[in-house]
Amino acid sequence: MPLKVKPARPARLPDGVRLAFRVERGMPAVWQTWVRDLTYWHGSLEEG
Repeated sequence: MPLKVKPARPARLPDGVRLAFRVERGMPAVWQTWVRDLTYWHGSLEEG
């Protein structure tokens, strides 16, 4: 089935949102693990 409109490359990429997470004193251990995992995976995806 042919396309009605030819796809066009966008003029610019959408603005990204950057979030900062940090481990703080008194934070539940489960939250600390989640923040560390998130930081690890986010860094791995940006490098690769």
